[in-house]
Amino acid sequence: MEFSLKKVNSGYEDIVLKDLNLEIESNQWIFIIGKTGSGKSTLLQTIGFLLDKIQGTILWRNMDLSSGKNLKKYREKVGYMFQYTEKQFFNNTVKEEIEYSLIKKNLPKEIIDKKLEEILKCLKLPNEVLNRSPHEISGGQKRFVALASILINSPEILLLDEPTAGLDLENKKLFFDILKELKNKGITIIQISHLLEDVLEYGDKVISLENKKIVKIGTPLKVLEDSHMEFIKFCKIVNGYGIETENIRSVEKLLERVESDVKKKT
Repeated sequence: MEFSLKKVNSGYEDIVLKDLNLEIESNQWIFIIGKTGSGKSTLLQTIGFLLDKIQGTILWRNMDLSSGKNLKKYREKVGYMFQYTEKQFFNNTVKEEIEYSLIKKNLPKEIIDKKLEEILKCLKLPNEVLNRSPHEISGGQKRFVALASILINSPEILLLDEPTAGLDLENKKLFFDILKELKNKGITIIQISHLLEDVLEYGDKVISLENKKIVKIGTPLKVLEDSHMEFIKFCKIVNGYGIETENIRSVEKLLERVESDVKKKT
């Protein structure tokens, strides 16, 4: 088990989330959904152990994060991307921002240079951006620079707050392709999103919040079964004919399943 939250109360100056009980398995892509003000960011920051007030028990791989020693180990393994990425930038250049965590570890320059080259290639960031201020680049580039500064440290857990907000379709696809590859390598991803189509396509499990409480946990199709998405309505119709749709993530795959089922019956 990656995380276990038991009777957790958390918040900033005041307690926002109360009596949280939650378990998250390793190597899953978890989405947190809910309306504005439902407590999504507070939940993600609770899991990241970033809030002033946290009461109750948060276990990471059976280690209690209230222990300073365990918390230090945890923070070496987790990468957190804030909704407003510019708030996490504090270096003068993009290069300094991306390399910061490795420089802090006193790694040899040749290792840092190699890792930087690999990250730039993976995220398709041009070398020209390295000497610019992270505050002066485009919104889309800020997202990738923030991700680069996390991935260069080889995290095992990613906590992402609306990471693709503001990205065009091409860059959003690239971003998700990178996350999909990381998940396939064993990374646990916990991500906030308001786009249900993304939740449906990529999520292994969904945590739905209302009024600062967890109201549903389950597979995307299960949690979103009462939504107004046309895809969900179509799945319900297909289910009515005895065709299994539990692991279907897109219209294209659903049509393939229907076609396959029809061929089997003819």
